[in-house]
Amino acid sequence: SGVMEEAERTLDVVNAASVDALEVLADLNKKKELKAVDHSTLEYLPIRKNLYLVPRSVASLTADQVMERRAKFKIRVRGKGAPAPVATFEECGLSERIVQILKKMKVEKPFA
Repeated sequence: SGVMEEAERTLDVVNAASVDALEVLADLNKKKELKAVDHSTLEYLPIRKNLYLVPRSVASLTADQVMERRAKFKIRVRGKGAPAPVATFEECGLSERIVQILKKMKVEKPFA
């Protein structure tokens, strides 16, 4: 129905009497205005904002081990709270299925 409305609007604009080409183009290029939404009246499902859960093997790394990994992989970090680099796909939190696909494709390490 949206396509038909657009076609009818286009036809009306083209068929309009005493309209020059610039006016036709201006009318065709007008954006459709979206209806305003009052989000305070809507109920949204709660979302989990922190999608990355740090695996125990990464969380247990000492500051020196984190620095060693960053040096080994030539990772530079700015700011605070950057997660420690991962050494395996298991530490990335990938599903077992994805890890198996990566192994099948002979991709065994994130920084290989």
